[in-house]
Amino acid sequence: MSTSTEACCTCASLLHTYDAKTEKPIIPASSSLSEKPLTPAPDVLHFIDGSSDSIASLSLRYGVPANALGTTNNLYSDHLLAARRTILIPGEFYKGGVSLSPRPIEGEEEELRKAKIRKWMVACKVAEYDVALLYLQQAEYNLDEAIEAFKEDEKWEKEHPLVGLGKGKKAQEVGRRRFIGNA
Repeated sequence: MSTSTEACCTCASLLHTYDAKTEKPIIPASSSLSEKPLTPAPDVLHFIDGSSDSIASLSLRYGVPANALGTTNNLYSDHLLAARRTILIPGEFYKGGVSLSPRPIEGEEEELRKAKIRKWMVACKVAEYDVALLYLQQAEYNLDEAIEAFKEDEKWEKEHPLVGLGKGKKAQEVGRRRFIGNA
């Protein structure tokens, strides 16, 4: 068996031993070419602390380039981070695999409570936080029950309009809420 050493066509920087008969490179078992390619690490979810986190600080903490953080999360300026609760740390740069902030800052129960309040406000088209709290507290934070109670109250108000004193336009609109619109 005769062999020769030449530059390989697949990796010109490495020299391999070629089999003279088959003209194929003989790659040792310990070579990096015989190893399976590494799968990229999964992205890591980081919960934002509004008082201390910035793109630059997260870049330093995780050892990830700032532009990679921005590209992964569609953040093109540091001030856009303030509107986020979470950010993805790209796994191709951060190999640690563990988030430095794995849980919400305020706690998971508080996050669920705030999410229910927001969902109620959107579903009922009410912008007043106190009204949302009132209905959800009465329903013990059961979202469907709170929405149903609000709809029943709205229906009752439409069926039983407040009769004004008879003077002027204001007397007829006393019972209407400003967020319902003109009916």
